[in-house]
Amino acid sequence: MTTIFVTSDWHWFHPLVATQHRGYRLPDGSLKLFESVEEHNEILIERFNKRVTKRDKVVFLGDSNAGKERDALELIATRLNGLSKHIVFGNHDSGHPMHEKSQVNQRRFVGAFDSVASIGRLKIAGQRVMTSHFPFLVDHTYRPRYNMWRPRPEPQDDGLPQWLLHGHTHLNVRRTGIREIHVGVDAWDLYPVAIDEIAALMKETYDPDS
Repeated sequence: MTTIFVTSDWHWFHPLVATQHRGYRLPDGSLKLFESVEEHNEILIERFNKRVTKRDKVVFLGDSNAGKERDALELIATRLNGLSKHIVFGNHDSGHPMHEKSQVNQRRFVGAFDSVASIGRLKIAGQRVMTSHFPFLVDHTYRPRYNMWRPRPEPQDDGLPQWLLHGHTHLNVRRTGIREIHVGVDAWDLYPVAIDEIAALMKETYDPDS
């Protein structure tokens, strides 16, 4: 049986993320920061493959790397499980249209990924869900950035915006809006998220203060 997973913001080979901003929980609940890029990469690979099998489909919502793109793409192609892998580009991916020569750069991602896009859709719990690296508004900086590349919260028949899965924020918050879910690894203990988990979260009442 194939399971669909969604994830984002792995930032392979990113020293700043790896050693200053990201860590993992020890059995006693304390947070241990990574000591090196290599440790960061290996823990993420281990957790990815612990959940994803060779029968599964994975949708990456951007920021696969930061700087060492070819090394990151080789890692994704050769060391990560998954029957098929798909990417929706983020601001750190050279294939995103915000970057010069993005159309040429997209060729680099072929091989590591079965499809590439700047925005996408999934069907979850009977609903059409937009997938984007960027949320509607939230950011981890004082002011939201990349506004021209963010999706617009188009109202649906019930007056509420469409559902959106996104990354980018690096926050540990999973619900970032009334119909927004953050799938970045920082919010999911460094694991990819199965769509069954997302469907369950969609049923919960959104509390902006939680």
